[in-house]
Amino acid sequence: MKKFVFPTLVFFFLFLLSASISGQAEAGFLNFDQSSVSVNPQATFTISVLVDAGPDEITSTVAHILFEPSLLEAQSVTPGNFFPSVSQNITSGEMYITGIVDTPATFKTGAGTLATVTFKALKDGTASLTFFCQLGQYNSSKIIKNDFNATNIIDCSQNGSATVTVGQGGPTVTPGVSLTKPPGGKTPGISKPDDDDNDDDKDADISKPDDDDKKSNGEKPDADGEKDGEKDDDSLEKTKQPIYLASFAILLALVLIVLQRM
Repeated sequence: MKKFVFPTLVFFFLFLLSASISGQAEAGFLNFDQSSVSVNPQATFTISVLVDAGPDEITSTVAHILFEPSLLEAQSVTPGNFFPSVSQNITSGEMYITGIVDTPATFKTGAGTLATVTFKALKDGTASLTFFCQLGQYNSSKIIKNDFNATNIIDCSQNGSATVTVGQGGPTVTPGVSLTKPPGGKTPGISKPDDDDNDDDKDADISKPDDDDKKSNGEKPDADGEKDGEKDDDSLEKTKQPIYLASFAILLALVLIVLQRM
């Protein structure tokens, strides 16, 4: 009996371990429906922004898209059919597209189109479309899980990009992220949807105050401290599941040792 029970338990343990590890590797990401586009100068083209929730339920997303303003001009954004509410903020060289559900009960799963963007090509050259994504940065792209903490589950390494060749092309110009905030002094964020639409105090905007706001309130700016705190929160969130898994593995190992000695 012992010869049968012990190998069976070991196999069951390894199965749970591998399933848990593979589950942790999955996450949400953003992409474009085309990886390359060719267009003549002064012509327009469209490209769709896709969101993939991975295995999770999500309530909202923010796509922060960067492009070279000397080569491309973003003209309009048409909402996709994945989220019921989509908004946008377009500035020179970058844009924010935000999608959100009406209530947590109407969470989204799987993948779909967040929006379709219309660009105008300005002159010969090669430009890239990328998603600005750095965990812990207030203006990073985000995919928000349907949980109490509004966890950002985006995996920046999986995000896609697109190359746009205008006319004869040229060296690829990679855009950089602006350190200034859009008009209004606030980075477009996403709020946790609340079942009570009239209770505005419960909304949790995922944008952070800047140093100018702190100065106006007589507070001391502490940008580095805030960034470090956000990074610590992300790190803590990422380590929770491995810690739980390790505890479970140790407990099960002790049980196996006891059974082996019986």
